[in-house]
Amino acid sequence: MATDDGVWDDWVRTYFERVYRRAYRLTGNRQDAEDLAQDVFVRVFRYVSAPTPALLHVITTNLFIDRARAKRRIRWDRLADNDQLPASGEAPPPQIVEDRILASDVVAALQGLCPEYRAVVVLRDIEGLTYREIASTLGLKIGTVQSRIHRGRAGLRHALPHRAPRQAA
Repeated sequence: MATDDGVWDDWVRTYFERVYRRAYRLTGNRQDAEDLAQDVFVRVFRYVSAPTPALLHVITTNLFIDRARAKRRIRWDRLADNDQLPASGEAPPPQIVEDRILASDVVAALQGLCPEYRAVVVLRDIEGLTYREIASTLGLKIGTVQSRIHRGRAGLRHALPHRAPRQAA
């Protein structure tokens, strides 16, 4: 990245919240999300000469998957009532509400998914990315993304039978 500290500082201020939000959704807790977001920017600063917002998403997701593989176990904690996402005038209130009310049973079910399934389910069902965007972000074929989403959702359905839609009589 450019060595001009002012440019770097502006760039981090502009994109930190987006990176943190994705990191939080992937890791499930504040501390791991902060660590992941910091590592994303360190990696960008060291190795990328012309960063883009899309590249931040790729690096964030790939670092999460690499860490999850190394740990084989990611801790998912529910936000405490007094926890806050980083303050910013840019974050829409519904986003903050969504991040704070992820039910503990859903968090636990996500924890039970392997990192590859968890990443695509989070990117699709929470982040709202298209299959094509997920494929591009993770460097996968669309068919692979589709099958991982299918398997991830099947795992969630299995872990959350009490959330299944009720059949009309």
